[in-house]
Order: sequence, then structure tokens, then C-alpha cells
Amino acid sequence: MKTRRQIASLHLHWWPVGQGLYSSGVIRTSSDSAFSWVYDCGTTSNQFLIDRALHMDQTERVSVGVEKIDLVVLSHFDKDHISGFSRLIAACPIKRLLIPYVPLWKRLVLAIEQGVSAEDPTFLFFLNPVAYLRGIEGSDIEDIVFVPTGEPDDGPSAPDDPEPPILPESEEFELTWPPVGDLNLEIGDTPTEAVGDPAVEQDEQGKEPIFLKPSGRLVVPSFWEFVPYNDAEQQPKASADFITQAEFLLDLVKNDVTKRIQAFENLKGLYIETFGSTPKNKNIISLFLYSGPISTRLQLDTVLTSHLVERPAITTRYAQIHTGDGTLKGAHYTRFENFFKRSRRLQKLGLFQVMHHGAKPQWHAGIAAKLNPTASIFSSDPAHEVYKHPRPEVLRDFWPYHPIQVDNVTGFHLFGYLILI
Repeated sequence: MKTRRQIASLHLHWWPVGQGLYSSGVIRTSSDSAFSWVYDCGTTSNQFLIDRALHMDQTERVSVGVEKIDLVVLSHFDKDHISGFSRLIAACPIKRLLIPYVPLWKRLVLAIEQGVSAEDPTFLFFLNPVAYLRGIEGSDIEDIVFVPTGEPDDGPSAPDDPEPPILPESEEFELTWPPVGDLNLEIGDTPTEAVGDPAVEQDEQGKEPIFLKPSGRLVVPSFWEFVPYNDAEQQPKASADFITQAEFLLDLVKNDVTKRIQAFENLKGLYIETFGSTPKNKNIISLFLYSGPISTRLQLDTVLTSHLVERPAITTRYAQIHTGDGTLKGAHYTRFENFFKRSRRLQKLGLFQVMHHGAKPQWHAGIAAKLNPTASIFSSDPAHEVYKHPRPEVLRDFWPYHPIQVDNVTGFHLFGYLILI
């Protein structure tokens, strides 16, 4: 019989925030050290739902001795994913904030598509997201980390982290397991397309944002890894001619406050002339996040969940994939699969956040069977007067894979022990 040692507890939450997304997790070791993370924090439903979720989440963090959130990931910047971010910062300082890198001209295209004007306060976010996020009242963020776009060939290799020690058969053996440490980042260079971007310049404290390398990971030594995926094909596309014509206007928007409004209006005109006033496919940028154990010898035991999940598969397949509002339709799924193929991480997939609250445009028939999750999580408000997510076709596809509706009343919660075998 294999020797088993309990080394940590795992807490995972998808909070009930209605039409939005707020997910969090904590690993607490037997030595009472802890690591915590958050993925997105927003809703277009009642803001009370975010306040309630933040209070419950912060109460748990305090109970396990967490003084700072070690990692916050914002998939993108729609209201239903970030409306609670300022409250999150006020509740707890953040060690590292992870966001997708989008070049300046693409950010301004997104602003145009979302109807943002140069006089709108949120325009400053599109101009310089780092300065905007650090300028939020009460903001306490140690580091901001950009994730560059990734191609399928950039996919992360299998973890090369040290394997856990081999356990002797004696039950009297006492395992000394290292406490949860700080994140190790696989850092890369500033990409060429970011040169001259105000978002990558030093701030008032002399700090610059960090770039992960393509396919770079964030690793909690001996325990856990986070692998972000920023699909290049989800970002806005433009011809070289459009970019050339836009460069002069970008300089004015960036450097001349007195001419910013008119320059941005001219950029809008160029955009409409090039793409039309109602482009068929609105660009949706969303940072995916894989998170899971480093070693296959770390299994989940004594699992308590608020909903039915696939057992006993959850003991070995409990890694999570968050998708935000990203798409896995058609060729996007092929790119996603190829990105993770070499590392076999998809075989560890357990908890899957269904794309864009279960919207149909980001889905294709049969994708649920390809992913084969132990639980499929829909974070939405089915009674929302506009969106009505999830769509019936998407829900039917995931029906055999333990669909869980996280809405404005019911969340999904998992607790278990990480066992070393």
C-alpha cells in the first residue's frame, strides 16, 4: 500500500455575483503558510452581490492568515469582470496583478468599439492601464505583470520543477514539506511592439511592469503552477496601411493633451473608414488561465463540494481553466489545444469555466466532450433581461459533464486536502 501524507488544504470558490465572474482560491499548508489568488472580480448585476462576495472571501482569507492576495488575474476589462476591482484593492493589498498585454493602437481600437470617448474617465485606462490601475484610490499593487500574446508553438513544456520526495513505507516517517513561498515568474523581454507605449514606462515610484516570456508560467514552488494563455488571434487585426496612417494620430493622443480629443475623433473616422461603423465580429480579448498541481503525485482527498462533480476523477483531475469571455470556437480551440498539448495539462483538467457565461458565439458543438471536465461552471444570471446566459445549445453540450450554475444566489465551493503519494 502506498504511503500517503496530507500536506495542504485547497479551497476553491466561484462566488454568486450574477452576470459576471469572481473566482478565488487558497492553498494552506500543514505549516500554516498560505497562498491565495483571484480571477476576475465584477458583475453587471447588483453591486451588492460583489460586496457580499468580497466580504465572504476576505473573511476566509483572514481566517487562514492571508494578509495579501498573492495573485490577481484580470482576463479583460469589461464591467462584468472588473467592477469590483477597486473594492478588492481596498479590502486587501495585492502582490502581483496579471493582465493581458495589448499594444496601444489595439487598446484604442477596443475603446472605439466600446463607445468610449476621449473625455470619458475610463479612456485613461485604454491610454495607460498601468497608471490607471495604480491610480485607483487605495491601490496597493506591488507588481503588474503583462502576458504577451502566445502562438500554439509557444506552448509551455511539461513542468521541470523538482519532484516531491519519495515517501518511505514507515508511517512513523515525518515529512518536512516546505512552506508555500512567493511566486517564481518566468520573465521575458519587453516585446518590440511595446516600445514607446506609455503603459510600459516607469511610474512615479520608478517601477516598470514585468513581461512574462511567451508561454511563461508563474510557479508556487513544490505545489502549484499558473499558466496564462493570451491568444493572438483574439486581438484586433489591421493592415499595415491602417497602422501607418494611425501612427501620427497615436502620437497626438499619447503626447498632446490639448489635441487628444480631436486626434481620437480622427482615429475613429479612420477606423470607420477601414472597418465600417458596425464590424461583424467585435474583438473579445480574454486572458485564459490554467492552474493546477505541479506533480501528478499530489492528489485531492476528502473532497467536499457544494455541487455534484465527477468522482473519483476529481481526485486526480482538479486543475482549473478560467476562460473569462474568451472564445474556443473552431480554429481558436485548435490553437488552445496545441498550446497545451506538449505539457499534457488538459489531461489534468477538472473544473472548467465555460466561455463567456455560456454564450453561443464562443462555443461549438462537441467542445465539452473534447475538454471532458469533472465539472462545467457557468457564471451568469439566466434571468438577465438582456443576455439570458447560458444559451440552451451550450448547456446541452456540457450537460453530461456536471454543469454547475453560479448565479446571483448560488456559488460553487470546493474544499479538499492535497495528499502526497
